[in-house]
Amino acid sequence: MSKRLYGTSAILLALATCLVAPPACAQQNLFNVPSAEITEKGAHFFQQQFNVTNKFVSNSTLDYGLGDGLEAGINLFVDTTDLYDRDADDPALVLGNVQRGFELSETYKLGLGTQSGISIPVKSGSAKFADFTYLTNALDFKRYGKYYFGGYYANEAYGAGGTPVGYTVGIDLPILPGHLNFMADMISGNGPMSVAVVGVVVYLLQDWQLSVGEQLPTPNSNNDYGVVVEFTNLSLEWF
Repeated sequence: MSKRLYGTSAILLALATCLVAPPACAQQNLFNVPSAEITEKGAHFFQQQFNVTNKFVSNSTLDYGLGDGLEAGINLFVDTTDLYDRDADDPALVLGNVQRGFELSETYKLGLGTQSGISIPVKSGSAKFADFTYLTNALDFKRYGKYYFGGYYANEAYGAGGTPVGYTVGIDLPILPGHLNFMADMISGNGPMSVAVVGVVVYLLQDWQLSVGEQLPTPNSNNDYGVVVEFTNLSLEWF
C-alpha cells in the first residue's frame, strides 16, 4: 500500500450521497478521541473500527450505561497483521473501560475516563499493563458544531511514545443536519497512538452510523498514512 493515500475526499462524498438517512443520535466517540457523551442507563453502545495502513488493525468497543452519568465496558484491539507473526511483541490489547460524564451546562460537558488492561504477548512471553486515562471537555453549539479538547496519560504498552502525557482535540460539524457531519480529531505525541483523522459521519437506518476518514501522522510520530472505517450503534439490542 502507498504510504500516502489520495482521493479520500471523493470516496467520502460518494458515501454521503448514497447513504443519508433519517436523523439519529449524536456520535458518542470521535474517531479516536472520547466525546464525553455517556451511554444512557440500561442501553448498550457498540463501535467497530478498522484502521488500514501498512497494517490492518481492529478496535472493538462494547459499553453499558450504568446511570448517574457512568458507563463501563470492554475494548479489544487486534493488530491482525502481527497476530500470527512470532516476531511481533504484543499484537492485541484487552481493556476494561470506565467513563463518568458531567453535564455542567447546556453547552458544556466534561468526561473523565480510563481504558486499562493487558497486552496479549506473542514473542515477549509476558503480558504488559496498558493504560490510557483521559479528560475531555466538550462544547456543543448545536448547528454550529461540537468542539473537543482535553488531556491524557498513556503508557508505552498502550501506544504512547517518549512522552506519556499529551492533549486531544476534535470537531464534529453538521453539514446536512441529522444526515451528514464533518468530523476530525487528533491525539498529540510521537507514539503509535498519535495520529489525526479527518473525515465524515453518515447517519444510517436503525441508529447505525458510518464514519470514514483519512489517517494522518502527527509531527515527529513517524506513523503511516491510512484510512479509518468505523461502524457505531448507540442503542444496540442484540441482548
